[in-house]
Amino acid sequence: MEEINLVAVNPCPILFKDTYDFDFVNKWKDRFDEIHSKIDPDAYENTQLERDGGISSVYRTYQDPPHDWPEFADFNKFLMDRASIIADIWNFDERAGLRLTESWCNVHPQGAWTDVHHHHGIAIATASYLCVPPDSGRFLIKNPYEHFKRSEPLRQEITMSGDEWIPVDVHTNDVLFFPGWLTHKTEKNKNADKEKRYIMSWNIASFNALCRASPEEPRNILYPK
Repeated sequence: MEEINLVAVNPCPILFKDTYDFDFVNKWKDRFDEIHSKIDPDAYENTQLERDGGISSVYRTYQDPPHDWPEFADFNKFLMDRASIIADIWNFDERAGLRLTESWCNVHPQGAWTDVHHHHGIAIATASYLCVPPDSGRFLIKNPYEHFKRSEPLRQEITMSGDEWIPVDVHTNDVLFFPGWLTHKTEKNKNADKEKRYIMSWNIASFNALCRASPEEPRNILYPK
């Protein structure tokens, strides 16, 4: 029998994954109450995107956001180093520059999840998994080729179900990077022991987007040098 060595190749990557040792419980053990009080669900309000008990700090992303916390100073550098690599892969104009603009935490008790959304106007969105208990749900992205695949002879169960969501397995300490336009959501936290899932989102934007496709030095009245 002929050996088949078929390997999927993705020459235009839109989703990247790395890992960072947050050590969410042990690293800050002596300051557990202090640190977790910033991420505790009792301190946050429900948002339009959090469902079935999910809590988010997104409503106060410009007031004491995680990317300003000293606990994440090293992670800040980790994130921006990788964002620079991804920007190069995506052929971003180096004059555009990148900067952190918002960050927040989502907490999902049993049954909770984040609804469908995207990060409009953001160059690189990230999702960092501080704590992912067993069976607490995967990251889901909407197939960005959905409209093109409608011309393909798909199986009826696929076309009838409208199942265009692609699951991405995530674990504690995983960090995902993806374009802000990519539509995504999460699965429900189905952990049997009612352990909570903690996720942190940081947005990275271009601070000089007016240089886009311009062969000359951009005139930027929004972010002057």
